[in-house]
Amino acid sequence: MSEDGAPHLSLLFTVKALVDNKNIDFLIDTGSVRSILPASPHNNDINNNTTPIQYLQGAGGHSIPVYEKVTKTIIINYCKYTNIFYIAAVSNAISGSDFLATHNFLAVCSDNSLIHSKDGYKIKGSSIQSNTVNNVH
Repeated sequence: MSEDGAPHLSLLFTVKALVDNKNIDFLIDTGSVRSILPASPHNNDINNNTTPIQYLQGAGGHSIPVYEKVTKTIIINYCKYTNIFYIAAVSNAISGSDFLATHNFLAVCSDNSLIHSKDGYKIKGSSIQSNTVNNVH
């Protein structure tokens, strides 16, 4: 329960996806305008000595180095979705508002799900605690 007596809801949730034959939990982040994949270990060709091509601004105002911009197809519940992803120095994969808008998804935090706005298809996610998300909030 929160201080005002209302039930506590986690507003953060992840959805499982397959990227390059690897299972990845994507944080659904409607406040992020870009979708991001961690630079490591999912991208072995990028290391700490690589010079960033640009920087993104994190929710706390910190700079996040970006090493590459790629187009990838991910699989969620047996459906394929192609999107632009930034390979950056983050701990968690992020599905941002660009992905949600491009693929007509609505994020429903009250039941940790994505709903396709055209056909009502629902993808159930998993609630997470904010202290498990590093370099994002």
